[in-house]
Amino acid sequence: MFSFEGEYRRKPVQSLGGASKHSQRDIFLQRTQLERQKREDLRRQNQSAVIIQAFFRGCRARSLQKHIQRQEFETVQAAHLQNVDLQLLTSLIKHLEFFFDKEKDANKLIWLSQMVIKNSSNIMKQCQTERQFTFTLAQFLSLTLCYICNTIHSSTGESKGSHWRVLEIFLNAEGWSKIVGIQSADMILGSIFFSLSEKGYFTRLRQIIDAKVPPLVEPTTRAPNPLSGCLLDFLIQPIEFACGTLDMSHRNTIVKSFRQEFLEPAYSEPIINFILPCLMQNNYKIPLLCMLENNEVCGRNPWFLHSVLVLADRHPELKHDRVLSVYVATVSRLSGCLQFMHTAEVEEDNDDSDEEDMKTNLFKAAEHDIMTRCCEILNNINTVNVLVSALRIPGVLPDLCIIAHHLLLSDRLALHKCRLLCTLVFKPCYLQQLLVHIKSEKQFSLFGSSDTSLILLLAKGVHLTPSESQRIVPVLDVFCSLFSHLLVTLDDSEFYNESDPVNGAMPLKLSEVVELASTLRDVCLVLVELAYPDTRPSTSFNFIKARTFTGSSEEDTRIWMHLFKSTVNLVSQLHTRDTRRPFCQSGLWVTGRIALPLERNGQVSLRRQGRLQRPFRAIRPLTRNEIEEEGNSMLSTREVRTLAILREIPFVFSFTDRVKMWQQWILNDKMQQQSEANFLRGPSIQVMIRRNYIYEDAFDKLTLENEPNLRWKMRVQLTNAVGLDEAGVDGGGIFREFLSELQQHTTTYKPGINLLHCHIQYNGNGGNSLLTDGFKIAEKLRENDPETYKYLVETKVTWSDIGQENGNHFHKIHHAPVICESDDGTIRRINYSQPQRDSHMVVPIDQVEKWYRALKNFYDLATDARYLIEFKLKPGEMVTFDNLRILHGRTAFGENLKGERHVQGAYLDWDEARSRIRVLKTKLLGN
Repeated sequence: MFSFEGEYRRKPVQSLGGASKHSQRDIFLQRTQLERQKREDLRRQNQSAVIIQAFFRGCRARSLQKHIQRQEFETVQAAHLQNVDLQLLTSLIKHLEFFFDKEKDANKLIWLSQMVIKNSSNIMKQCQTERQFTFTLAQFLSLTLCYICNTIHSSTGESKGSHWRVLEIFLNAEGWSKIVGIQSADMILGSIFFSLSEKGYFTRLRQIIDAKVPPLVEPTTRAPNPLSGCLLDFLIQPIEFACGTLDMSHRNTIVKSFRQEFLEPAYSEPIINFILPCLMQNNYKIPLLCMLENNEVCGRNPWFLHSVLVLADRHPELKHDRVLSVYVATVSRLSGCLQFMHTAEVEEDNDDSDEEDMKTNLFKAAEHDIMTRCCEILNNINTVNVLVSALRIPGVLPDLCIIAHHLLLSDRLALHKCRLLCTLVFKPCYLQQLLVHIKSEKQFSLFGSSDTSLILLLAKGVHLTPSESQRIVPVLDVFCSLFSHLLVTLDDSEFYNESDPVNGAMPLKLSEVVELASTLRDVCLVLVELAYPDTRPSTSFNFIKARTFTGSSEEDTRIWMHLFKSTVNLVSQLHTRDTRRPFCQSGLWVTGRIALPLERNGQVSLRRQGRLQRPFRAIRPLTRNEIEEEGNSMLSTREVRTLAILREIPFVFSFTDRVKMWQQWILNDKMQQQSEANFLRGPSIQVMIRRNYIYEDAFDKLTLENEPNLRWKMRVQLTNAVGLDEAGVDGGGIFREFLSELQQHTTTYKPGINLLHCHIQYNGNGGNSLLTDGFKIAEKLRENDPETYKYLVETKVTWSDIGQENGNHFHKIHHAPVICESDDGTIRRINYSQPQRDSHMVVPIDQVEKWYRALKNFYDLATDARYLIEFKLKPGEMVTFDNLRILHGRTAFGENLKGERHVQGAYLDWDEARSRIRVLKTKLLGN
């Protein structure tokens, strides 16, 4: 009754091998899995074949249908070549949109555009009566614009005048108003612009503008050709309509499409030199609030930030508080790109760089340029006034702090360059609001207890979540930076509120300053712990990592570094004022959270690797050479933290503990470097000195480059005149002789001021005084002739001064190059004297001629009239100049003339001169 005579879809598969007790379970499962995988692959192949066949049938059917409709169109076109009625024109537009191909149907589009132009008035009236025809017209306009965009770079020679005319007629509000009226025109154009925006109207318009607007040298609002003005009208008309329409969906769609295509991407030359200046001139036509709201752009997009700043300048909508608050919030969100200005700088081009690297450098250059323009606009007085005026609106303060924080991160000298920061510094009400906001930021409790202030949690060392850090860090950083900058300008009467406690420049009371100093002191200590992390035993490492992870370690490091710098600067200034004139209770600055390891500080090594201040960062991995050099003296995390605190804020430890630690460090350093128990063991200096050239070899082998640490044990081996070693380790007194010469060298008086007093002067020709600026000549050589400058800096010369004075003979020797540089490369002294220069030079023979040629170039510049001052001293006159910088000389008397002159010289030290100036200033000014 229920029999089935067909075939089953799947038949049971019988295993001919049968069941076996010897087969393993894993092999059976694997075989079953392979069979299941084969069935799944077969199912996917069948499904893919069905999809491919369906796609092919669809493409073939559409191609056949397009061919049929193209033939019908050609038949109608041949029958109605000169005139077409409106109903047939509507049908032709729909058919052409279906089968249009730019290679085959370009002439059909031209003919249809001409027919549409002839019936333009009827089409407009038809749009007024039939709403559906409006969308048909919008599709035809989109097709026309798409064809222009696709063929814009082709050189077929076809005329596109009819296409441009169609767009010009049906996108012009005045033409619609004359035929259908203003109200109907607004409704119809709204539908057209809305439909065009959804179909990529602004995308194609951007491509046409980039291709058709000619190159411009500078920004201008005048169209370089008629087509550029027409394209500008095509751009402004939809935006102007969006500004006046009440349909929010149409307005948001049009403005969003315009923003995504013209304001957010990188600028092209026509955009920045023509479109943007024209939009800035007509910014009242742009709906600013709609442009700022509902945008997902954030982070590193300086182009949209620049567009917002440019288009919002003097915009009438900024008079409303809601628009102003949205504007400040948008600028604060977009200004985060300014902190990346240092990473957007262009790298130097190499010859081996490929095309991709060149494009990357060009993009970075454009990005850096637009960031610089954003900073200039933010530094504009109109923008600053708008941002400052937003302080009256509740809730704007955090956004304004974020803007100031990003400006601080963009440049180390932002406080001195940015008008906005300088304006906020001298607004006491702003600093008061900042402090109140810092105290009001709290961590919400999940257990119903009272909320805790974030600044107190940070001071206690509690790890904050990323959202909590974003709420407190920018505000605290800005407050510390601005308040520390303000303290420099306050005298004691203003700081202690003695002059005008109500309207004074001091924004805080002394009680608030004391509370703030205690909190910021603990914050500094916590920031040191963040820089040199160490897991607490009571806190899970995974919990800390989950709470503090933000995904951008480098950016967070820069933010915390800047916060530490600004906080330390403010705390140091407050401590300096309290030291000079106390206003805090005793013991406020000394902390009990961190104690100096006095019991084991002898293990701390103080080898001087450099005299510059180390940056605030975590412990970096040591290299193999550093590990071998340091040995067992590598520092622990606790010791590194202690050294960082002693370097930045040493006053948090008591003076007694600091002195004890310093004394033990010195003792430990002496034991490590000079301990007698380690004689002939450990690091040492071994030199061989020739007896006849004892000072030459000593100065050559004991230089900073050869032996950077002279505190190690030194073994000296002397050789006699024939090259044999002399007995004895001390070498016959090299230390006594060398140290004696060194003491004379270090205490040699080097006057900085030269005074020449003229007693007698010959009135005839000659005898003029000559002065030239040696530093200026050296800088000129460094810029124009680096090779000459190199020889004059690196080649040492022996300068000898032999003579007698007041019956005492003297013989002075000085070894130095012509141009002396400091460690940082600045020029500190010029040595040049023809009589005192020795003729013997300790340089290779092939460099002697080059050095004399360099000296000749130096002499030519020194005697050049551009750098030379020539005058003649009169009896009783005195000339004073910098002896280390100015070169002085005197001309000879005229031929066959014997003149008499008496000039007496004297020297003066700069310390004596400056001391005398301070004493006179105190006597004259009384303070």
